[in-house]
Amino acid sequence: MNKLTFLLLAFVISIMEFADALAGQDEDAVYGYLFAHMTKERYGRLFYALSEDGLNWKELNGGKAVKGDEYWGHADIVIGHDGRYYLVGNDAYEDGSHGQEITIWVSNDLISWELFKQLAPDVSPIMKGALNNRGAPKLYFDELIKTYYLSWHTSNKRRTQENREQYWAHQRTFYVTSKDLKKFSDPKRLFTWNRPTLDVIIRREGEMLYAFVKDERVPSPLHPTGKSILMTRAPSIDGPWADLYNRISPSYREAPTLIPRKDGKGYYLFYEHYTGVGYEVSSAETLAGPWYNLWNRRYSVPANARHGSMIALTENEFKRIEAAFAK
Repeated sequence: MNKLTFLLLAFVISIMEFADALAGQDEDAVYGYLFAHMTKERYGRLFYALSEDGLNWKELNGGKAVKGDEYWGHADIVIGHDGRYYLVGNDAYEDGSHGQEITIWVSNDLISWELFKQLAPDVSPIMKGALNNRGAPKLYFDELIKTYYLSWHTSNKRRTQENREQYWAHQRTFYVTSKDLKKFSDPKRLFTWNRPTLDVIIRREGEMLYAFVKDERVPSPLHPTGKSILMTRAPSIDGPWADLYNRISPSYREAPTLIPRKDGKGYYLFYEHYTGVGYEVSSAETLAGPWYNLWNRRYSVPANARHGSMIALTENEFKRIEAAFAK
């Protein structure tokens, strides 16, 4: 083999290796997104929508639920330690009551779901008079330390005709941790502030954890951030969590959900304007912000969609779900 032939062969091999590496990266690249949500008409049931750009969403399955009445909850999905998908919700009883137990579902393909675990963490030792209710559970898998964080909110005041707001004003967020979603730690309070919090989602960026939180206080001159989405951060799940210093949304927004932007330039944070307007979205280059509302960008979410979660999908995942629920 002469020198020129050797150099040409080496060049061809290097190009092939580069192409193989690029193809391997593309397999895991963000191709689109899944929005698992409920609807106004069928509150608590599981519906799907897909988006290629993270802003414009198309409902699947002809607008019908993708899971039967055995699932109920504010859908939240993560990819777990074993490569499978885990979905959290609440129990659903024949009498119409919900929220006493947290349910965890598992799937290999985001199409078929099976019940994996039910649990009812007891917070009565750390919250006097706690109700037997665990609202809107959220799940996050922290890849850095291979640990799940499962959070929810509980109140110690009941709703009455005279004072419905006291139930919400006494909501506090709690959490447990797990390595395998089979064994869990004892529950703890997530934040130490003396204020009600709901719909908390946790994400990691670098060495910090970030929590996006609904401040459940009634808006007033004393509480101008009431009923809005705020952000806080901490070095670990145990804190210390900074005070809620970054307001992202106006008042009367809830149920935040976060996705990475397809262009790699940060994140989209969707949240529901629950007085009837629908979803709004903000964007930031980093989780720390600053966050800007995309008032001047065109985006669309199914008009009847309510609480849920959005996750990034590879091309294979996207097309598999699209084909399974195309109607």
